[in-house]
Amino acid sequence: MADIPGLIEGASEGKGLGHKFLRHIKRTKIILHCISVENEDIGLAYHTIRKELENYDAELVKKKEIVILTKTDLADLESVKKTIRKISKENQEILSVTVYDNDSIKKLKDSLIKIIRGI
Repeated sequence: MADIPGLIEGASEGKGLGHKFLRHIKRTKIILHCISVENEDIGLAYHTIRKELENYDAELVKKKEIVILTKTDLADLESVKKTIRKISKENQEILSVTVYDNDSIKKLKDSLIKIIRGI
């Protein structure tokens, strides 16, 4: 497992530490794509990173990917559900978490353990 700090637009072209981070992703079996619900356009945030992955290496977008919506405490439940419906059109594996809810953290942990054991 690798922790890849937020990729930015242009990472596939070497912007920031893009190439360094993207090289690490090539060695992983699964991508956990964390997106904060603070984003004004979560779909755009999702697609921006997916585009950077594809631009760097088309094989990266073929890897198993799980979207993790973070900071869900900052949005109402209906907004989170709406976001999940929107993203699930492209990726069915979506988890959510807030650090202010121990049940949320436990559910995320248990889900990730189950996924990792299945790899």
